[in-house]
Amino acid sequence: MGVGIDVAGVAAIADSYARFGQRYLTRVFTAAELAGFDALTERGRLERLSGCWAGKEAVAKALGRPAAEPLPWHWIEIRPDAAAGHRVVLHPELAAWAVARGVGTIDISIAPGNDRTLAVAIALEGDGHEGKATMEETIKDIVGQHAGIGDAANGLDADADLYELGMTSHASVNLMMALEDEFDIEFPDSMMRRETFESVAAIKAAVEKVQADEA
Repeated sequence: MGVGIDVAGVAAIADSYARFGQRYLTRVFTAAELAGFDALTERGRLERLSGCWAGKEAVAKALGRPAAEPLPWHWIEIRPDAAAGHRVVLHPELAAWAVARGVGTIDISIAPGNDRTLAVAIALEGDGHEGKATMEETIKDIVGQHAGIGDAANGLDADADLYELGMTSHASVNLMMALEDEFDIEFPDSMMRRETFESVAAIKAAVEKVQADEA
């Protein structure tokens, strides 16, 4: 349905990072994109940043979202994928916009170089079901980062009880706050119950309810 190509200059990325440091990172990139960032070499950090930036730009071009409509940098997320190299995760609002226009999956290919990083994104036609999968996938990733359940997060079933897998009540607070940041919502006091966060399916239902109530 659409193809986007972008080339990011590594020197330009390095300059922004040197000038603005952590503020640049958190303003432009998501927590998932920065996972393990501190453990990387200097070259590895620049490859990560330039790859994510080129990927975001390529996806934006492939989607063809009008310039008059908002498109925050965090709404397009480029995550590492063991099988494909990288995968695209869209913010729920952008995902819904894309699905409404017939976009299903988005393939992404990123090729780092010494001076530039090339990214090619292809938006493929879908059947309208990918929006829900995108939210569930995003929630699973957040659970893996914040629920404290270790390897149990790999291949997690949507109905699996997170508390039985080892999530503590304090970890559920971290999970809640990460979900609020990701989906730009705030869970009301009436949802401060164990069952709200007990599984990916329950969390998804709660997020959708809060989004509907806040709309």
